[in-house]
Amino acid sequence: EKKPLGAEASSTPTCYDRSKHNQWAVVDSHLHVRPFGGEPVPYTELMRWLRDSGILFANAYGIGQRLPVDSNCTYYLDCPGTPVIPSIKNDMYNGQESLDYETHLSKNE
Repeated sequence: EKKPLGAEASSTPTCYDRSKHNQWAVVDSHLHVRPFGGEPVPYTELMRWLRDSGILFANAYGIGQRLPVDSNCTYYLDCPGTPVIPSIKNDMYNGQESLDYETHLSKNE
């Protein structure tokens, strides 16, 4: 049985009962939503994974570092000496994905 969002705000809150609820936390405090190499998991699918796992809150990290565009490297640990430069590009992308997902939710309620 999953605890719904807002259950703790109920007028009759209940304690977390391990016999009824899974052992997983409801928070993922360090979720990387954009990989260094390869394509990210589509945002709606990622949100479904979190929801299905009982995760209600997540701190999203976008891997703010970028590999050079002209590099064949896709994962920084495989290419020693390849510069990895900080960028807010992935953070902006993550923000847009989040806004688009909110729009998706409001249209499907």
